Amino acid sequence: MGLILGIDPGTWEGRHGWALLEALPGGLPRWLSAGHTPTPELLAGVSAALAPGLVRVVLETAAGYVWQHYKGADLLSMNRTAGYLQGRFEALGIEVLTPASQDWRRVVCGKGAASDAQIAAAVRAGVLGVPAKAQVHSLDAAGAALAVARGWRPVPPQLRLALAPKRRQVRPARKVG
Repeated sequence: MGLILGIDPGTWEGRHGWALLEALPGGLPRWLSAGHTPTPELLAGVSAALAPGLVRVVLETAAGYVWQHYKGADLLSMNRTAGYLQGRFEALGIEVLTPASQDWRRVVCGKGAASDAQIAAAVRAGVLGVPAKAQVHSLDAAGAALAVARGWRPVPPQLRLALAPKRRQVRPARKVG
């Protein structure tokens, strides 16, 4: 079925967790390699070694509120980095899926707000050959890749809007008197 690269993006200046899984027909995916590397190393590794057999990339989308002053700059940097990585992979002809973390966590763990420990347990149960000392960001990346290996695909934004419950329109209050 091919190779799936999961990426848990960090900030541009920071590091990115990643995990490369091999999706096996009719069975559990197999852990091939993983790391926690800066952007240039990640891109060099993918371009040089992984691109020939790589089928798809699962690039987690960072979620949160930019106006929370302690998160805003990091969220913007992470999403900017994810967009850059997405463009580079698509230029190589590789399919890129960009799920929000709560979406893939719901598929892998059964709930969108799963903890790191729950993700680690689910990945160890659902992927063959996970090392005992796997780094937490690599396990996150493997979780996103595992969701795709199980056949999950994100809902396109246009369809998500069409399926959303209709909001009731609120009429302005009438003046009395």
